[in-house]
Amino acid sequence: PIMDALSSVHKEGIIHRDISPDNIFITTDGRVRLIDFGAARQTMGGQKSLSVMLKPGYAPEEQYRTRGNQGPWTDVYALTATLYRMITGEVPPDSLERVMEDTLDIPVDLPQNVQTALRIGMAVRSSERYSSVEQLRAALNGQPPTPQAAVTNSTDSKENKSLNHVATDNTKKKKVELKLIAITSVALFLLVISILLAYVAFDKHASNDDNRVIVINDSLGDSGESGIKSEKNQAVESESISEPKQEENPSKETIKKNMYVVNCNENISLRTSPNQTASVIAKIPLGSQVGYISDSSNGFCKISYNDNVGYALSSYLSDSQYEDSSVKYNMYVAYCNEFITLRAKPDASSGELTKIKLGSKVGFIENTTAEFAKVSYNNLVGYVMSKYLSTDAPSDKTAPTASTSTMTVVNCQEWISLRLSPSKSADCIIEIPLGATVEFIETASNGFYKIKYNGYVGYSLSEYLQ
Repeated sequence: PIMDALSSVHKEGIIHRDISPDNIFITTDGRVRLIDFGAARQTMGGQKSLSVMLKPGYAPEEQYRTRGNQGPWTDVYALTATLYRMITGEVPPDSLERVMEDTLDIPVDLPQNVQTALRIGMAVRSSERYSSVEQLRAALNGQPPTPQAAVTNSTDSKENKSLNHVATDNTKKKKVELKLIAITSVALFLLVISILLAYVAFDKHASNDDNRVIVINDSLGDSGESGIKSEKNQAVESESISEPKQEENPSKETIKKNMYVVNCNENISLRTSPNQTASVIAKIPLGSQVGYISDSSNGFCKISYNDNVGYALSSYLSDSQYEDSSVKYNMYVAYCNEFITLRAKPDASSGELTKIKLGSKVGFIENTTAEFAKVSYNNLVGYVMSKYLSTDAPSDKTAPTASTSTMTVVNCQEWISLRLSPSKSADCIIEIPLGATVEFIETASNGFYKIKYNGYVGYSLSEYLQ
């Protein structure tokens, strides 16, 4: 049913752009529904600037760019990623990380046609991906799809050339580095031989009164220096030919203060440069102490950890081990079906730290924006939507009864929908504005109340009624 629905909207020139397990529901009568078309857009080709709407793990790389060439192939990637989650139970690796190093692991015990469908349906480059839902369906059914590139315009060609150019540059850089290491080794060897020959010649002609002792250092230190030194501390230093170091010795770095790793599940990455695609030097566990050196670019800090100097995201670092001391009072998760999301930043598109179940207690720290509050939960500090928090314990939250005559619309931005049946996919009868008064009739299924508004009888979500 989901493929049929996508095929229909694609024929109308519309793409969903937000397909994930969170937006697929099974109704009480067993029907499968694809919801949340809030990110859907009319497909206009690669030259049209589109807002960046994505869900990490399910969004292809073209969706991370405002002018990425998006089309039906964009939904094909997200739908295939959702199938991957259903099969493996794991969220696929982020598409941007796969651009540099593809770590997608497809189970080998699956039928060959399913393995092929997952691999091509989640191809990083859109030109290597199925161009339509029909092609993906055919592959899953073991039928050979028609050979058709997903994107053939010049925009995608330039994008793919850019990706290939990055990989080629990395290969060339490694080859140059290997050549430099080889040349450096040969040069250092010849330098040591020259020093030995100079010492032998000098020793034959030196006078006994000079009485100097020559020390030959034929090994290289961390700085790549070699030379000859006398008892008078006079030295003839040879030029360093070694490869430039990526970082200074940690002992030479000025550590300004200690900080702690917070706001993550298990650990964070210490990287070679302030970029999320940079190589990982080490993993730093949650709660570990690090030495803060300086702020850097792209939201990173330069830090020291276990004699390693590198870069880590500043959003995962705090002056105190946990920020529980700043908790003002306790609140409880309410007005949701099962759980809410604790995020790293006060933004609905920010990375997920963990899920917080309905009724769980959190420590309220502060309101950061009109929609988000900063809270503490299980030694994690992050941000949740304020509308899902209540000062009342779960036991104090009682559903209205038939004797309750009126209720008020709350916890929404502008309005809520009065629907034909107790389902998010049911047709909307009318929109009820924030603050409006409605008449409660009875409690329905799926978290809905049956209500009456302006002579209309229908169903609205109970989390928006008080």
